[in-house]
This record gives sequence, C-alpha cells and structure tokens, in this order.
Amino acid sequence: MENIKYLILILLLVISIGTSMSAFNKTNELERAINNIEGLNRNEYNSLSSRISSLNNSLRQLKEAEKWIVSKDFHPNTENSTQDEIILDLAWSFRELEKDASVLVEYSSNGKDWTRQEADKISDTSYLATLNLEPEKTYKYRFVASGEVYKSSDENIIPNHYYKPALARITNIYHGSSRSMAGPSNYGIELFQDKPIFDFFEVKDIYMDIEYQENNDETIKLDKGKLSDKIDSNQHDFSHRTEVGEKSISDFGEGQIFSASKDFDKEVKRISIRAIYKNGLIHEGELWPSETYYLNIYP
Repeated sequence: MENIKYLILILLLVISIGTSMSAFNKTNELERAINNIEGLNRNEYNSLSSRISSLNNSLRQLKEAEKWIVSKDFHPNTENSTQDEIILDLAWSFRELEKDASVLVEYSSNGKDWTRQEADKISDTSYLATLNLEPEKTYKYRFVASGEVYKSSDENIIPNHYYKPALARITNIYHGSSRSMAGPSNYGIELFQDKPIFDFFEVKDIYMDIEYQENNDETIKLDKGKLSDKIDSNQHDFSHRTEVGEKSISDFGEGQIFSASKDFDKEVKRISIRAIYKNGLIHEGELWPSETYYLNIYP
C-alpha cells in the first residue's frame, strides 16, 4: 500500500515538473515573440524617422533654392544719424535678376504709404540702399525689381534694435511681506540695458515711483550696479525673489545695470518704473500690483 502511495507521489511530481517546464517554455516563446515584435517596431520607427528627416532636409533645400533674396544685412550709419532720424544702409543679394531691371527697396510705417528708394548696384546681383527712419515708428520693407517682369519680395519688419532704443529690461525683482501689511513690506528691482548702437539711445536715469494709500508719494532714483551686491549690507528682509527672463545678469553682454530697493512702513498703493533715455524718450509702466512695464515698450 505504501509503495502505491509512493508511486502516486512520484507520478504527481513528474506531472508537476512537466507542466512547469511546458509553462516555462511557453513563457520563453512568448517573450521571444514580444522581443521580435518590439525589434520590428523599433526598426520601423527608426526607418520612418530617417525618412521624415530626409524629407525635411529636402524641403529645406527646396525652400532655400526658391529664395529670391539670398542675403541681406543692415548697417546703421552712426556718424550721420541723429536722435530724430536714423540712417540705415541695407545691402542685399538676389539669387537671380533680370538684366537691366530697375531695383528698389520700399519701406513703410503703416503698410499703406510706401517710400521708394532706388538701389545702387554693387555687382550683378548685389545692391545697396539707404533708408531714413524715425525711431518712434515701426517699419516694414520689401525688395522690388521692375523690368519686363515686375517682381516683389515678401514684406519683412526692420529689426527694432537698429533704429530704436535698447529696452532697459527687468532682470530681478525682490519683495517681502508682513502680516501687518496687505501690500509688500519691501521691494527691490534690477534692470539691464544692452549697450545701444547709438549713444543717444542710452538710458540716462531710471526712477521708481511709489504711491502710498495715504498720500506722501515718493520717487527713488535707481543706482548703477546690481542690487544683489547690496542686499546683505542693506539687511533687507526679502522673502521672495523673481528672476525675469532666461538669462541672469552675468550672462548679458556689455551694458549697464540699474537697481533700487525700499522698505515700507505704510501701505503701498502702486509701484511704477520710469526709464528716461538720453534722447528724451520716456518708457514707463506699473510694476505692482499689476505689471504693464513691458506693454509700453515704445510709448
């Protein structure tokens, strides 16, 4: 009887091992099938990505080949420009041009009335024209060739930095709060201006105008230099710091930094900033409680 039980146990063990081996083999087969599918998917994905990249490159090459204007450069005339009129030389080259065509550059501040400036020929396909611009306006321009066939380029905007002041932009804002005050308990700001092309577009002075709930408004002139160098010595309790933009001041190139800070012992109604340029332009806007400084770039 015991021998029969022993045989039955052995038989069950063999069946169990066989079942496990079968399941193991099936699992391995399933894993191999999944890996094969994943490999095929990866290959198909890589192949598709390669074809898309190739098509994009071909499209870019076609667009480049279709460009009528192959190069263009703006050159501000720093000797003859004034704060009221900026003289800008524009040089460009055509990919191809009809022989004896009349070449012009047209520019406009309103998109309706176009000033037509005849271009000087530098070579067979290269030309130069002089534009006279007013800093308070924004201009579009286009190239024109007139012969047996009239042809015009797309309209483009003349980049602002060639004929407008370089904006003094906010780089850091510091402020603190107090349980006893609804508004800020202190406020600090840093601004940076890139060195402009023309000296008369430099910032002369920047002021922070503070309006209090109970009159006695105050104006603070910003100093040259970083506020972050003064925080420890001034012992301001700034609980919040906001870095504006993607670059810190140390990453900027040549230019000038302005900063100021103020501790408040009474409720603040509004904080504004006012930048005065050497040419008389005033750029101003609110900093707190709303921010409109950047909305009024060229008032």
